[in-house]
Formats: sequence, structure tokens, C-alpha cells
Amino acid sequence: MDIQSIYFSVPCWYRSGVNHASQVTMMEVRIRKWGNSSAVRLPKALMEQLGLDAGSTLALEVRDGALVMRPSGPTLEEMLSTCTPEKMALTEEDRQWLDGNPVGNEEI
Repeated sequence: MDIQSIYFSVPCWYRSGVNHASQVTMMEVRIRKWGNSSAVRLPKALMEQLGLDAGSTLALEVRDGALVMRPSGPTLEEMLSTCTPEKMALTEEDRQWLDGNPVGNEEI
């Protein structure tokens, strides 16, 4: 079968603080040859709905015979960039917990 003639449906949904579950988008896209690999183009409207842009990372999985593409979680760099000294400061509760006496069989 010629790779140019293969079609498949890609169910895409993503939740990022906004409930997109009601905006499930079903569309048909064509697999194209790209060098020694194959590629799928994602329409602009879908990219906007999911908050994606060129360079975004997707996780792919096969579930019940369907290819599921979903945006990956944040990278380690993205998570660490949110760790500011103000956010990492110990709270009074943290200090009490750290300074407290063992209450069970803890070994320190």
C-alpha cells in the first residue's frame, strides 16, 4: 500500500485548565512521506485549540487500535523555571514539621 494513500482518524483532546472534553475534535489527516520517515500535518485550528505551536512535544500511544496523540506534560526545564526562591521558601508549617520530634519509629 502506498504511504500517500493511507488515511486515519486522530482523536485529539487535551485539558489545560480549561475543560476541552466537550470540544473533542475528530478529523481526517493524511500521512505523508518526509525523508525516511512519515509525517502528519496538524491543522492550525487544532493547534490553537490545544495551545500548541511548532516545536511542541506530543506523546503518542496506541489505544484499542487507535493512534492517540496528546500534548506532553511540561519538560523538566519548564518545571524548574517556576521554582523561584520565593516559592521555595519554607513556611511556618514546614519549619514546625522539620523541627518536630519523631512520633513513631523514625530513624534520623
